[in-house]
Amino acid sequence: MSRCVLGFFVMCCLAFFVHANEVSLPKNNADISEVIHFLKKNSINSPKIVISYIEDNKLTQKALSHEEKVKVLSYYAQANQFIGEIEKANALLAEAFTIISNGSVSADTQAIALFVRAVISSETTQYTQALNDLNAVIALYPKDSNNKNIGKAYQTLADTYLLINDYKNTFDALYKSQFVFKAMKDQTMLAVSYGRLGSVYRSIGDFDKALENMLKSLKALEGTQAERRVAITYNNTAIIYKDLGRYDEAINLHKRSLNLKEKIGYQRGMVYSYNNLGETYRLKGDKVQAQRYLDEAQALAVKLNNTMLLGSTYLYRARIAKQNNQLEQALTHLDNAMTIYQKRNSKARISEAWVEYGDIYFAQGDFVKAENSYQHAIELSQAVQKNVVTFAAYEGLVNALKQQQNYQKALNALIVYQGLKSALFDKQSQQRLESLIVENQLFNAQQKLKLAQQESKLKQAELERVETHRNWSAFTLVVIFIISWLIYRKVQQHNRIKVEIKARKALEESERRLNLALWGSGDTLWDWDLTSGEITRENLPTHSRFSSNASGLDAKALKEFVHPDDYSSLTDAFDAHIRNKTPFFEASYRVLDKQGEWCWLLDRGKVVDTDEHGKALRITGTQRDITKLKQQEVALLELNSELEQRVAQRTTELATMNQQLMHTIEKLEVAQEYIIEAEKHAALGSMVAGLAHEINTPLGTAITAVSHLKMQTVTTESQFKSKTLSSQAFESFLNDVNNSSELIESGVGKAGELVERFKLLAGKNSAQKPTVINLATLLLESFKVALNTLQRDPETANLTISGDAELVSFAATLAQVFNILVENALLHADVPYVEITCELSKVGSGAEINFYDNGKNIQVGDEKRIFEPFYTRKRQRGYAGLGLHIAYNNVTQDLNGSIECYRDASKGLGYKIKLPSIES
Repeated sequence: MSRCVLGFFVMCCLAFFVHANEVSLPKNNADISEVIHFLKKNSINSPKIVISYIEDNKLTQKALSHEEKVKVLSYYAQANQFIGEIEKANALLAEAFTIISNGSVSADTQAIALFVRAVISSETTQYTQALNDLNAVIALYPKDSNNKNIGKAYQTLADTYLLINDYKNTFDALYKSQFVFKAMKDQTMLAVSYGRLGSVYRSIGDFDKALENMLKSLKALEGTQAERRVAITYNNTAIIYKDLGRYDEAINLHKRSLNLKEKIGYQRGMVYSYNNLGETYRLKGDKVQAQRYLDEAQALAVKLNNTMLLGSTYLYRARIAKQNNQLEQALTHLDNAMTIYQKRNSKARISEAWVEYGDIYFAQGDFVKAENSYQHAIELSQAVQKNVVTFAAYEGLVNALKQQQNYQKALNALIVYQGLKSALFDKQSQQRLESLIVENQLFNAQQKLKLAQQESKLKQAELERVETHRNWSAFTLVVIFIISWLIYRKVQQHNRIKVEIKARKALEESERRLNLALWGSGDTLWDWDLTSGEITRENLPTHSRFSSNASGLDAKALKEFVHPDDYSSLTDAFDAHIRNKTPFFEASYRVLDKQGEWCWLLDRGKVVDTDEHGKALRITGTQRDITKLKQQEVALLELNSELEQRVAQRTTELATMNQQLMHTIEKLEVAQEYIIEAEKHAALGSMVAGLAHEINTPLGTAITAVSHLKMQTVTTESQFKSKTLSSQAFESFLNDVNNSSELIESGVGKAGELVERFKLLAGKNSAQKPTVINLATLLLESFKVALNTLQRDPETANLTISGDAELVSFAATLAQVFNILVENALLHADVPYVEITCELSKVGSGAEINFYDNGKNIQVGDEKRIFEPFYTRKRQRGYAGLGLHIAYNNVTQDLNGSIECYRDASKGLGYKIKLPSIES
């Protein structure tokens, strides 16, 4: 969050010091002082114009004084830094500091270069360099002098300390800047300090204090001509109202800021106001107004040719699109925003964009992408300490993991999230405590200063009075001296009483604020004087055994209260901090309360006073009861252990069930193979019966003809031997011989053909060799065999074959496949007239067969099950449902092809068979 505040500070303050209504370039014969004023005025608002002007006029190559050259290089670097050219900006500053080290340059000019380098160092996380540069600015001027650059340096020091979470020095630097500007009576810069102090309080979540300081800033600006500063302060105060959820007040101030910016022509600031109004209206729920103001922001940024201002515009548009469930549009806006933020290396804003990505992917159901987006947001937001974004990202991450049923990982993320929230609360409490301590120290210092000033004035008055009456007579002198002494004592007593009353009231007010803060947090404040051993505690819980006042010179004073197992770690942590080995003291330990129960305490403190050798003299800190938190931790550990046991038990059960299932599957496979083999034998028996029926008819005819011929031969032979054979009888015998021979030849030939045909249907690959097969012929033969086998009237079925193709394959196996398909159509079509259609085509060296009939279709979805063993719709009629499974195995295993079932709206149920040629 502190980095976000820095960006907030830098943009506001730079915008205040540098402003351009409409960029007006210097004239060709302009004096160098006028040119430098132009650079100063526009290096932030119009950086590209400044860079172009310097480069077009070759300003850095002109003969300039050391003062002028350093200023030109500094503003040139500032413009490059603002557009993201950090390396070039550093190179220009290096040249400027070379001139400073080699020549005589004024303190004010050196300060310009140091300020620019400090801002760049902070932006690139080189905080030590930034602090050194800002302290160098202060060192340029005499000690205790009041100079505007000193005040600005303290303000920027506060920004940098805030980045490294040094809140004590942050508050100290801001109060010092206030002293400087109060002494200078510079109300405008004093207002800036109040505004920054308000922003610091906003960063630690104390919005009431933040609002109080922002209102002080506005009051300080009353009666000044700093309209632009007023407009910016209106904007910043409105943002705090927005944080407090007071949207109407926020909108009102944003509009006042916008009107003032429009009046003075501050167009770049107007873009910020339009964006802020759009976001505030969105939060209020008025998306129409929100969209209108974002449109205004985009139009103005395009007009100014400054697309770097559009990052927030696109981000807020994405949020509106997400609320409207326009997820693709939201992603487009986010991509545009991310491009701008990455170019400016704005990590805080990038982390916000990753959270929005995660929310959109979550809404789209892509939980893996959502998880990755939230992880990116967590990494970046933690790096820049933007806690609000970190918490939003963790909430999204937990939900995304739950949707993926990754409950263990979700639980771990939830534990981390709760820990971070607790740590942030503790950190903010410590920060608020530090701010109260600094305020109290500041108040005491101010009271001492006022008291010293009053005493000095009184002494001076006394000296003047003595000098005036030196020549009076002794009597008059004595009388006047007595009267003066009495008056002086009275006045002194009266003034002392007034000072004491005022100091007491201020102290009581400070104590009241501190007590309210402690009461709100529930913490106990303790203060330990290590010299006298005096220990005082404020806001103790009712059940605590600790006393409000105690004594002790070291941690042994706590031994009687602390659990024996925790005492060693407590003393080690305390002694390590006292010896300056750790930046602060922190320990968790158990203490016995008044009810005899062990309670957990989180104890934190810090040395606040040391002697000249660094020895600790005083330490102050807070105690918090974390018993419930510890109980929750134990509950989480127990829950985690229970979950692990359940998972292990369930894993064992699943393994056992899996093993049983595997045994069952093995048994089913054996039974399936047995039934398939039985069905194959049954199919073979059916084919043999058909073969016997087919061969019986032609062979019967041949046998009858042979019997008749034998009988006629015996009769003719008898007539011939008895010499009673007439020519007419012999001619009749010859006719019978010819007719019988024709019948015998026809019958035997028919039987031979049938035998050859059935040989094709009975073979196996192990006994077959690949042969060239005419698919149309084999289909027609299979159709005839099926009609005869099923004793089906040829008038009730028809086979239509289109196309022609030959294939090198196993004829018997392919014939069996065709026979199964034809029989399946004839048996299961359930229509009076079965129309079978086959489409043949050549595909490379293989072939493709489309086989379909006009029968009643199977149920929707059963196409994928039709090749499963035992699938049938007529089990009650005695069908086993293995025919198509046998055909599937023959095609895929024996013939190395593929077969699939499909529906055709116009042709009915079909099969597509793809067969390759089989090399011998």
